[in-house]
Amino acid sequence: MHTSKITNIRLLIVWAESVNRNMGGSGHFWGLLEGLESVGCNVRAICPRYGCVTVPDAISVSYVRLPQRSLLSFLLFQVWLLVIVPYHMLRHRPHVIYQRTWFLSFLMRPLLRLARIRLVMEIDAIVEEETKMRGQCNLLGAAVRFAERLSFRFADGLICVTEGIRNEVIRRGAEPQKTQVVHNAARVAHAPLPDQYAARQCLGLPLHGRIVGFAGTFAPWQGLDMLVDVAPDIVRGCPECVYFVLMGEGQHEDDLRQRVAAMGLNERFIFLPPADHEIAAVLYSACDVIVIPIYDERKLRYGISPLKFWDALSAGVPVIVPRHSELDGFLDRVSLPGTFVPGNREDFTHTVLTALRSSQAHLARRAEVHRIVQEEYSWINAARKVLAFSASLCDSFLDDAKD
Repeated sequence: MHTSKITNIRLLIVWAESVNRNMGGSGHFWGLLEGLESVGCNVRAICPRYGCVTVPDAISVSYVRLPQRSLLSFLLFQVWLLVIVPYHMLRHRPHVIYQRTWFLSFLMRPLLRLARIRLVMEIDAIVEEETKMRGQCNLLGAAVRFAERLSFRFADGLICVTEGIRNEVIRRGAEPQKTQVVHNAARVAHAPLPDQYAARQCLGLPLHGRIVGFAGTFAPWQGLDMLVDVAPDIVRGCPECVYFVLMGEGQHEDDLRQRVAAMGLNERFIFLPPADHEIAAVLYSACDVIVIPIYDERKLRYGISPLKFWDALSAGVPVIVPRHSELDGFLDRVSLPGTFVPGNREDFTHTVLTALRSSQAHLARRAEVHRIVQEEYSWINAARKVLAFSASLCDSFLDDAKD
């Protein structure tokens, strides 16, 4: 599709999740926004601001002030969007509204059709199943399931971050021809990659030996318990001293610290607080390998596309991921290890040790891998795919008129 036609699309993003966090959906939002702006798209965004928290300042982002973060505040925002989105439609006159986690967006369908505006829904998880994994009430899960099914049917287009999610939303009622996969991407720095030694100095990490890293939320399904359990085997199997650096926070943090202490591994494990994208990128450069040790089948059922995978890949660092996570092909493309059989501790240990023993060879290729990710897997490329898909939906208005 012609580039000028894509970039001429006016986009209004309605992002119903917090964007001031150091991990997760916040990184997705800012990466996508930067990508859209980099290709010249006229884009505006509406995001929540809970309580008095500090939020990033951006000309293209309008924040909606809400009470302190809670389920009630989230529901209030869902309803309030029905009032304020029409105002932003009149102000910015978008061709497409791109929404994530706005469960009541289907109620805007009549107005959007009248205004000839397409509604695109981004899906990075099956939310109903996420609520079950988090132990939230069944009533909430049922309400989400009902809202999701209506959204799938009434959205003009759906963008899913994995093929597995796409297949599931189609099974739940979405039309295959209006559903597309756009994987997450990397916020690729244009500056040279920091030297590994300098990166370790910056974070106060051990300057010698090997480092196995993780950055993300300390949630039970992340598989960090398995990492701690196999740490002694990794330490014994590597000829150099091995350290494990975990950056983040979450509900599983206290359990992890207790497990580390009980196994006598305090000297080997380093816990760092969550940090912004720039600091997380320094961590990736400081490591010899990054691990994503998820083994919970519920989490892997539809594939995964975590931001930490893409950002670690952009630093040229081997990333250890569960097999059949839909990430295997990207690792093959840049010739980096590796995958492990989910839940198989011996295979996970072997995969990590293989990467550690070849650390110098991988270190020598970091600039090459960084270039490949920059050219093929950046948020700029993801933004182009989103815009091309949106443009195809706008073209269908002409077909509707002819009919």
